[in-house]
Amino acid sequence: MIGAVKAWIAPYVGALVAGVFVALLVAFAVQTWRLGRERQDNATLTATIARIENAQKHAADLARLARVEQEARYQTLAQRTDEHAEQAQADAMADARDFIARNRVQCPAAGSAAGSSGARADSDGAPGADRSGAAAQLDAGLIAVPESDILICTENTVRLGKAREWAKQITIVD
Repeated sequence: MIGAVKAWIAPYVGALVAGVFVALLVAFAVQTWRLGRERQDNATLTATIARIENAQKHAADLARLARVEQEARYQTLAQRTDEHAEQAQADAMADARDFIARNRVQCPAAGSAAGSSGARADSDGAPGADRSGAAAQLDAGLIAVPESDILICTENTVRLGKAREWAKQITIVD
């Protein structure tokens, strides 16, 4: 039986060997072509990565320059604001002192209670504007404020106003 199989296969052995040989050649050719293609793809990808890295370095340099320019701009704005703030502060304090002097804003005398007139409780009241002898009525809108409070409020108002101006300047888009 083995002899019959050998006799039946014998005419095809050459063709089988040739077929296996051709299949191996085709496989080697395909593999060679595939490896060549992968080398090309690898070279293309390597070049693309190099371009991306160069673009990132360039973008980082541009960002660094923009940051330096912006910091210089902010520094200039801060210096200018500080210079103007000092003058504005001096002017506002002078105006506040003028207001205090013109409106006779005074702190209570040392040793007297706040709101005390210094007069006895049983004394006659100061005559009102109508000379009726009734106590003079304060205008409902007037409030006695110590000089130090006026000066502190003035200082804070000017400082915050200048800070607001500075903040508006740095938010302006060029």
